[in-house]
Amino acid sequence: MWSVLAGSVDMRLRELHVGSDGTFEGNVRGRLSVLGYLFATATFDVSLSGAGCA
Repeated sequence: MWSVLAGSVDMRLRELHVGSDGTFEGNVRGRLSVLGYLFATATFDVSLSGAGCA
C-alpha cells in the first residue's frame, strides 16, 4: 500500500550560513507528489539566534 508514496517527498537544504557564535540561517525547499502528480511545493526559512547560542 505505501509503495505508492515511495519517492513522493523531496526535501533539500538550499542554503545555510553558520556564524562562529553558533547562530545559523538558511532555507529548505520541499515538494510532495503522488503517482507523478505534483501536489505542493514550499520553501522553509530556518534560523537560530539569540539566547542559548554559544
